[in-house]
Amino acid sequence: MSASPIKYIDRTRAYYSSQGFARPYVWARNSYIPFAKVEKALSESRLALLTTAKPMETAGQEPNLHIRDVRPIPTQLHTDDVAWDKETTHTNDLGSFFPLADLLNMVEETHLGSIAAQFYCVPTRFSQKHICDVDAPNILKALQADEVDVALLVPL
Repeated sequence: MSASPIKYIDRTRAYYSSQGFARPYVWARNSYIPFAKVEKALSESRLALLTTAKPMETAGQEPNLHIRDVRPIPTQLHTDDVAWDKETTHTNDLGSFFPLADLLNMVEETHLGSIAAQFYCVPTRFSQKHICDVDAPNILKALQADEVDVALLVPL
């Protein structure tokens, strides 16, 4: 028995329509994507981990950029109000969507230079303008302050 693919675009449009939004959801389109070539080997690079999940103590609050120390490694992140396929999968295995422990092991094994002292919980927002004008610049400033060479975004 083969499962049919999930039609996320159709489901998103139907969801917004059911919530009373007059206009259908418009997917982001960017004419410029600011990727840069990695100049250093990973074994010499500082990596920052970004996730769309948020710390447990902020569950239920408005989405904001949260910056947390990587130590101690959190045992759980709040994922209930983030959109993901809850019928097919779960978030009981933190390492499956927040691989901080594995990344720290890579540092110990010298495959990765270092991990930034903080990890970043990037909000899931429905405002492309807010993401572009507020969240992205704040994340960039924080990454630059932490002297990060490589950012790993693990969306949920």
